Amino acid sequence: MDEFLDEIWGIDRLCISYDIKVEADSKIAAIILLVDKDNIDRISNLSSFKDILDHLKLENSLYGIQVAQIGVINGIKNIEISKLETLNNLKTLKLSKIIDSKKYEQIQRFLNTIEFLKQDIPFEDIKQNFSFYKSLDELNSLADELSRFDKQANDVKEKSNNSEFVISVTGVINAGKSSMLNSFLGSDILGTSNIPETANLSLLKYGKSSIAKIVFYNDEELKRFGIDKRYEDKTVPLSELINYTSAQFEISKYIKMIELSLDLPMLKDNISIVDTPGLDDTVVLREELTKYFMDKSDTIIHLMNASQSSTKKDISFIVDTLQNSKNSSLIVVLTHSDLLSEEELVDVVSYTEKSIKEELLKFGFATNLIDNVKYFKIDNISKNGIYELKNYIYNMFFGKNSQKANLIIQSYLKELKLISSRLIKDMEFKVSKLSKNNLELESDKDRLKKEISNLESKISDTENEINGYLNRLDYSDINFELKFKDAFLGIKDGIILDLKYNESKKTKPDFDRIKTISQSRLKDIITDVLRDIAYQISKDIELIKSNLKDRLKLNSNFSLNIKKFIDDNLNEEKQIKFSYEILEIIKKNLSLEKKSQLLESYFDMFLNDLDLKNMVNKLSKENTSSFKESLKMELLGFKKELENKQSSLEEIFYNKQNSSKDEMEEASKLKKDLNILKDIEKRLNNA
Repeated sequence: MDEFLDEIWGIDRLCISYDIKVEADSKIAAIILLVDKDNIDRISNLSSFKDILDHLKLENSLYGIQVAQIGVINGIKNIEISKLETLNNLKTLKLSKIIDSKKYEQIQRFLNTIEFLKQDIPFEDIKQNFSFYKSLDELNSLADELSRFDKQANDVKEKSNNSEFVISVTGVINAGKSSMLNSFLGSDILGTSNIPETANLSLLKYGKSSIAKIVFYNDEELKRFGIDKRYEDKTVPLSELINYTSAQFEISKYIKMIELSLDLPMLKDNISIVDTPGLDDTVVLREELTKYFMDKSDTIIHLMNASQSSTKKDISFIVDTLQNSKNSSLIVVLTHSDLLSEEELVDVVSYTEKSIKEELLKFGFATNLIDNVKYFKIDNISKNGIYELKNYIYNMFFGKNSQKANLIIQSYLKELKLISSRLIKDMEFKVSKLSKNNLELESDKDRLKKEISNLESKISDTENEINGYLNRLDYSDINFELKFKDAFLGIKDGIILDLKYNESKKTKPDFDRIKTISQSRLKDIITDVLRDIAYQISKDIELIKSNLKDRLKLNSNFSLNIKKFIDDNLNEEKQIKFSYEILEIIKKNLSLEKKSQLLESYFDMFLNDLDLKNMVNKLSKENTSSFKESLKMELLGFKKELENKQSSLEEIFYNKQNSSKDEMEEASKLKKDLNILKDIEKRLNNA
């Protein structure tokens, strides 16, 4: 570092401590590193550069810039900033003529001399660096204290500590998935004689004992293969797995997936890994299963053989994932990186990014989706690069910027606060009643009985009123077929235009492009229609909620989750079949006019088969019944609170009649417990 900073700053080099950290990505790192004594005046006056320093919370000065450079270099050393991506971003700056070749080579030489400080440290030893685990430990301790008073705290603790993080791993055949996963897991378990490479999808999760569960296709799925034979799911030792998965055994073709329970540190913290079949898989049911798990994934790792560059299948998969996957996080790992030089690896990343951008533009997708792709390289001999990848994933899952980790902690904290608040309220009520005489207690009891009786009548009347409102929430007469037909005609016209262009240029149609666009447009069309209907339902429910809320002073925050509904109810098989049928039609040796007619006929048939009217009715029914239930639960919760008060009152009244000594002891115990609960609440508020 000394030599590099002396070289770029000369006598302007300042004496600054090396103990500096900054939060920067590889794009910021590249820009920070290019500043030197010759260009500082020009670059420091750029508004975009000022914004970068503001983001880093540093002043726009010689001192601030050199602090940023030391922080960036430390980030690369500590594997917090990707060296490969930084080099790629520097190359982009060179190609854009923002820096010249001499400057690029100067920074490149320096970056290639950097050695990573961190080694493959066990995850147990680095947990303490993550705010997620610090917060989790703190809340677990508070949950244990609360469980003394209410066992519900244990349930909340168990749920929060068992939140699953899922990684899906994809790649074409020979991309080196098994080798990479073995290095990633720290154990040579995949692709061995016991667990051979297989075309089946494998789910790897933690288990105290290492076993394999073989999941077979069910009756309905087998019917689609035209097969009647059925096998029951089996759990077997890992050593016996080869007897089922090997292609030489007939039973292998009936296997849907394999669940491997493994006692490995990487999996211990609720991380599950989905090892998918290759992108070359032709079995539709396996493709559906792969899509299902990828949609559930928190991140997707796509492997590419660096020495073979990015194939058309790689690029098509990446673009399809960026556009259609629920998860926007995609990691591209270049395997066999030992076969290429550092400069050649940068060229591979640059070429891949260029290909992705071109494909995104070709499909009409937003090119900024490429910002969601992260790149890593792995040396298949020395395994260099594995720790950098693991460190990135750990930070993505458990670091302070992890949305999922923060959501888990916020939800955990909220539930513990609700429990402590309710316990304190009940305890204060009991303490207050101990100080009253028998006549006051009797009066309170009678008053509470009347309140409960009035509330029961109120619940009954309100329920009837709710039913009256909800009966009016009927959306079965909405005419949405025309909108669908118009949208489908738009898909057809686009396909026919493409085919006309191909005919005029005497080129073959791009079937992958047509498949991706048609499937994407189908989902967009259905999403748009259902979102419009869901919005109308939401508006109607908000009006009803407002009327009831004003009268009953309820605090219901009900909302429609239209995205989840679409994901749960839009049949994946039909989506895949839709694009396949389109391809079958356009591959026929027919005139464009005839193909156009066949496409229109197929769209009409598909629309009927999709049964959107039923989907709309289901959307309406599910969400209105949930709304009704949410109101009912709040009313019943209020009633339960009053009943608890009455029960407490009767208990105290009984104790007051029987023993004043016991009463004093009870009061002392309650006050002590109340102080403990208030202390827990205080710590929860400060958590």
